[in-house]
Amino acid sequence: MIEFRTTLLYILSRLNGQRTVYAAYHILRGKKSSQTIQDIHLFGLKNAYSILPRLKKETYDQWLQQFINEGLISVGKDSFTIDLKKVDHIEQQLKDFNGFKYHKVDRQWFATLQLLIQTLSNLTYQNKRFIPISDDLIIQRQVKSLLNQGEPIFLSEQLKVELESILKKLNELYANVFTMQLTGYTRIGYNRRQVADYVQLNEEDVELMTKATIHKVLDEVTNQGNLYPLLKSLIINHNDSSLTESARRTYELLLRGYNIQKIEKIRRLKESTIQDHIIEIATQIEDFDITSFVERNDIERIVNVINETDAKRLKTLMKYLNHSVTYFQLRLVLAKYHTYKESVDL
Repeated sequence: MIEFRTTLLYILSRLNGQRTVYAAYHILRGKKSSQTIQDIHLFGLKNAYSILPRLKKETYDQWLQQFINEGLISVGKDSFTIDLKKVDHIEQQLKDFNGFKYHKVDRQWFATLQLLIQTLSNLTYQNKRFIPISDDLIIQRQVKSLLNQGEPIFLSEQLKVELESILKKLNELYANVFTMQLTGYTRIGYNRRQVADYVQLNEEDVELMTKATIHKVLDEVTNQGNLYPLLKSLIINHNDSSLTESARRTYELLLRGYNIQKIEKIRRLKESTIQDHIIEIATQIEDFDITSFVERNDIERIVNVINETDAKRLKTLMKYLNHSVTYFQLRLVLAKYHTYKESVDL
C-alpha cells in the first residue's frame, strides 16, 4: 500500500547529501523551476513530480521533525543526510505514479469526471436544479460539450461501463478511496479529510492513493483510447511536452538559429532567464544537442568527475573542475547526464 511516510523517505534517500531538505517538498508540490525540473531527471524522480500539489509546508515540516526525532535524517544548512541503513528496507515507491507526464492534466481530469458524474446522475433523475461541485468555467464547458453527445441515461451507462472496466483492475482499497469522492443525485462525495477518517489513514496517504488511481486510469485511457472514448474525452489540452510557454518560445527561436544574445534582445529577457529556458529544454527534449553551448571535451570531463565522485551539487562539482567551466555549462551537462554517463567517449 502507498504511504506518504515511505514515499517521502524514498525521495529523500535519492537526494541524500546532494540537495537541501526542501528539494523533496518542491518536487512533490510540482514547483515550476529549472532546478526542480532538472532534479527530477537527474535523481530519477520524474514519477514523483507534482503528486502532492496541495501539500502544506507545515505538514511537510511535521514529517521532517518526526524523521529527525527518530534519528532517520540530520538536516544542515545546505544539505541533509539520511541514515540509509535505517531505511534500506524501503523499496521503489513511485511505480504507481506518472507525475511528470500527467501533472498538467490529472487534477483537471478528475474534477471534470466528478462534475460529469454529478451532472449525469441528476439529469437521469430529471433534476436540473443542483449546485455544481466545480465552478471552473473550463470544466463546466467541457461537461456541457459532452452532454451534447447523447442522452444522459446512455452517457451514464457508458461511463459506468468504462469506469468499472478500469477500477476492477485496481486494489480494492484504492478503488474505494477513488469512488468515495464522487458525487451523485442523492450522494455527496467525501472530501480527502473525510475519506482519511473513514479508512483510518493519513490525509496524505489518501491523496497519494487517489493520485495513483488517477494515473492508472490515465495510462489505460491514453494507451487504449478506443476502449474508453468517454473517459479519454475528459482529458483537456493533453500535451506530452511539459515545457513552460516561455521556454517553448525560446526553443522556437533556437530552432531558427538564433543565439542566446539575439534571443535576449528579441524576447527582452535577461541572459540568466534564457539560460534557465535552455536548461529546461535540455532536460525535456531528448534529442536536444548541447554541444553548441558546451565543448565535447568539457562534457567528457564533467561526466567523468560526476561518475568518479557521485557528486551532483554545483559548488562541489565546480571545485573538482577548478572552475574551468561556467555554471550554465555545468547545469547543461547535468541536464543531459543520463544521456552521456554510460559513454563519455564522444
